[in-house]
Amino acid sequence: MDIETAIRDIESRIEKGFYSKVSCDTGWFGLIAELHEKLVAIDPNYVVLQVKEKFGGLRFYANPSYGELSEAQCEEFYSLIREAEDKSFTVCEMTGNSGVLMRNGYWLRTLDPEIAPEGFVIVGES
Repeated sequence: MDIETAIRDIESRIEKGFYSKVSCDTGWFGLIAELHEKLVAIDPNYVVLQVKEKFGGLRFYANPSYGELSEAQCEEFYSLIREAEDKSFTVCEMTGNSGVLMRNGYWLRTLDPEIAPEGFVIVGES
């Protein structure tokens, strides 16, 4: 499944009442599409609540189909989400290249320092 198709499929799974779009920059779309393919392999009917950037990292809120998965499958489902969220702190949200956690005041984003917008500095540096 290509990235655009995966993103459209994810957005079609977002439950009513939640923001209906993947809410992050396109650099993470490859990471999100890869996660989606893995989750669909475990549970073709999983439900998405929200996909966004928060505090510089990916947040992928989703639930497996109710009553359709074993406990081990549910554990794998949530483990894959945690792995993708952790990996997002190493992927530039804008480009998909390597990134580091950066800040501009209180705003955090994972970015490639070479292309980071003006005002962003690597967390831990002045």
